[in-house]
Amino acid sequence: MQAHTTSRHLACLCILAGAVVHCGDDTATTTLDASLTSGDSAVGSCEVGTVGCACDDDFCLDGECVESECVDCRRGEAGCVCMSNGACESGLHCEEALCVRCEEGEGACPCAVAGCEDGMACKNDVCVEADCEPGEDECACLDDTPECGDGSYCDDNGMCRRCATDVPDCPCDDEGRCRGGLACEDDHCVMVMTAPTCEELFDNGTCTPHQLCDDRAEGGPVCTPETCERGYRWEDDECRECETRDCSEPSKPSCDDDDPDSVAAGCAEASRVCTDTDEGPRCGDCLAGLMEKDGECVRPIQCGGGTCEDTEYCDRDAGECKELPCEAGQALSRSGSCAACPRCEGRGLTGRSWPFQNDEGECICETLEGYFMPTASNSLAQPCDADGDGWVRKEADDAKVREDDANRHNDR
Repeated sequence: MQAHTTSRHLACLCILAGAVVHCGDDTATTTLDASLTSGDSAVGSCEVGTVGCACDDDFCLDGECVESECVDCRRGEAGCVCMSNGACESGLHCEEALCVRCEEGEGACPCAVAGCEDGMACKNDVCVEADCEPGEDECACLDDTPECGDGSYCDDNGMCRRCATDVPDCPCDDEGRCRGGLACEDDHCVMVMTAPTCEELFDNGTCTPHQLCDDRAEGGPVCTPETCERGYRWEDDECRECETRDCSEPSKPSCDDDDPDSVAAGCAEASRVCTDTDEGPRCGDCLAGLMEKDGECVRPIQCGGGTCEDTEYCDRDAGECKELPCEAGQALSRSGSCAACPRCEGRGLTGRSWPFQNDEGECICETLEGYFMPTASNSLAQPCDADGDGWVRKEADDAKVREDDANRHNDR
């Protein structure tokens, strides 16, 4: 088993009861300001055992007791107390119970060119007691592998130390406890990590935007599961802005005739089938018996038991489809020339003009099955049997319709 301390390089100013002490820089010393060692560190109303106040019989609720003062530091760091086995972080050694910067040649520090201080010997590049053997406690670690005897570990400065319950990675005591601000996990003492703030949880993506974060939860801030800020609702693992003021489920349109938001009527008006899809209802294919033409559903031009193409028209007398005499959008005049016609749009129309002008030299719109075009100018196509009683309307068979070839052939 091998344990180690976690090195943290301090370059801060510790504020201790109004005095400034340099922590971990090149000027760190073992001597603290006299105001911290006087034993009268309480300033005003100061709670004993808390940071900045006097220790409670060498014990502090927060931090460590440094010369009778509770200091916000972790044992083993520069300017803080040594670990119970005398270890300090890398580059530090224990002097008068405090961790201070190593000087070459001092005990538990790197060897100097001239050797080590009196009573010390350089073994495996560390100044240790002259009579110790590498691998033993309080001596240098083995040279080939940084190992020590059973129950010991090689610290950050190359010294073998006996494991203690205030050293990270060392075993917990028999009752599952650790000291020095460490916690017991899996029978070993580990650093207690500071819980992230709600802001950090949002920054690292743990909480989704607009999710609620509980910063008073036991053990530290947590993202409240499937709960969002006011005006947002949880959907598909994220918070989405509500479509209603009370964030109730908004009604969605459908093809159900009984649904007040149904779009079925609109689809029927467009002569299309209403279909419910994952993206919502849509007006799809044309109804049975209709065909797609220029983005609209129209009845095919039936003629003599067949269906005419776009380049044909129905000759009622011959009972067959024939080629258009002119291009689409034009009509053949009495003189035999092709004349441009206005656009034909509206109910009961095919969308194009009848290919022949009437007796008055006018273009008329081609009608669909079941419709006729009244002879009155500017009229719209009308159903032949508007009331569905089986009788054709009188206007569909008046003299002007019967006597004018163009009108008669266009009468459906």
